[in-house]
Amino acid sequence: MAAAEQLTFPTYKTEQLAHFFRTEVLLEQEGKHFSKSDLHPAVKPETVQMLYMRTLQHVFRINPECLHMIPINLTEDIEIPAFHEAATAILRLYHRMRLFLPTCLVYDFNLSDLLSPKTKKTALILSGIMNYLHFRKPRVDFVREHDGKLRADKDRFQGLTRGVKDAERKLVILKTIPPEQQAEAKELKSALTEQHSTNAHTYKQVNAVKDSVAEWKSKRAERTQALTKLKVAVSTRYEDNAAIQSQILESPEELKLEMDKMKQTVKSIKAATVTSDEFVVELQSKAQILDHGDSEVQLICSLLQDLHTGLETGKQDVLEVDKRVSELERQQKAMKSLATEMDREKRSDAMKLDKLSKQRLRRKNMRETAECHIQSVMKKCDLYPEKQEEMDDYIRTINNEMQPLKAKIQIMVDTCSNGTRKAQDVYVRLSAALDRLHKSIEASQDEIHLTLQGQGKQGQPR
Repeated sequence: MAAAEQLTFPTYKTEQLAHFFRTEVLLEQEGKHFSKSDLHPAVKPETVQMLYMRTLQHVFRINPECLHMIPINLTEDIEIPAFHEAATAILRLYHRMRLFLPTCLVYDFNLSDLLSPKTKKTALILSGIMNYLHFRKPRVDFVREHDGKLRADKDRFQGLTRGVKDAERKLVILKTIPPEQQAEAKELKSALTEQHSTNAHTYKQVNAVKDSVAEWKSKRAERTQALTKLKVAVSTRYEDNAAIQSQILESPEELKLEMDKMKQTVKSIKAATVTSDEFVVELQSKAQILDHGDSEVQLICSLLQDLHTGLETGKQDVLEVDKRVSELERQQKAMKSLATEMDREKRSDAMKLDKLSKQRLRRKNMRETAECHIQSVMKKCDLYPEKQEEMDDYIRTINNEMQPLKAKIQIMVDTCSNGTRKAQDVYVRLSAALDRLHKSIEASQDEIHLTLQGQGKQGQPR
């Protein structure tokens, strides 16, 4: 009761144990022949040994044949190892179970539990094994799942490391610029610097021309203002003349005075008109000069526009040059990849040609050997009828000899089976006799001990 109260697993019923071991532990044929009656009311030793052996095979992958093997270092000291095979199987099974059962929280296991098992003790041991197998199954699935994930992660890690190595190799290839492209890049850089210097010089010239055009425009505006002032003065003079004519008197003296004044004024006006005509001529010439300057300015503006368009086209050309340089680099990379692929294909073609040549030589050798073999076979076929008759005679003689041998083998098998049955009966009798002997020895020891105690009491003084 104290041992049962200390258990950390439940003791199952016989039906549950039989169903579990039939479905989970035993093989298909063994499960068909296994039933509840093998465990209750009387336990069969062969059944218990088979259950323990299949449990070890299920848990540790120990084949049943390994239990029947005697170690090599022991077979040298044993005269007839065949006599010890049955005992070694039981002892090795007992040793394995003593190592395995503590993991099932079963610590009391003896050799008698294999040779003469008891119902309650066997049910207790099988309940511990069943509890352990229930505990082990989800853990095994969990470990297998994690093992699969670990293998997948390892494969993924290897693929990623290969990808990283390939990427590093490609980066090294991309960073290394060939000498031809380096020379071309230097030439393009020098051409670009020269183009920028020429563009800066042309920009300076264009700015100077713009400044001169602005000065010419300011001068022309001043002169147009002077012309407008002169025109206003002439129009005021004409208005003054009209006002003076309207104010002319009829007296002769006044007329003379007015005429003199008018003559003087006419003379002054003529002189002024002459001067104004001269000034107008000068202005016309200056206007022509200004028109000529305007045409020159327009030409300069058109030249500036052409320069601007030329600069834009130069920028576009530079962009196109950059694009073509990048296209050249891309094409050179593609050419390199194509060259590597071509080298690879050439190597593969060379290897294929070598393989083809080797295969041709092999086929030629095989044809020659096949022809030789066919010739030899044809020669043998010619001799086949004679050999067939000889073989028929030989087979008849062997069959005649095999019949008494088969009869002897059958007799020996029957005698061996009878011997093993008798040996098992003798073994059971010997084990029962040994148990009785041990009990009688213990009883005799108790009697001797009691007699010795009685003699000691009689020998004491009263």
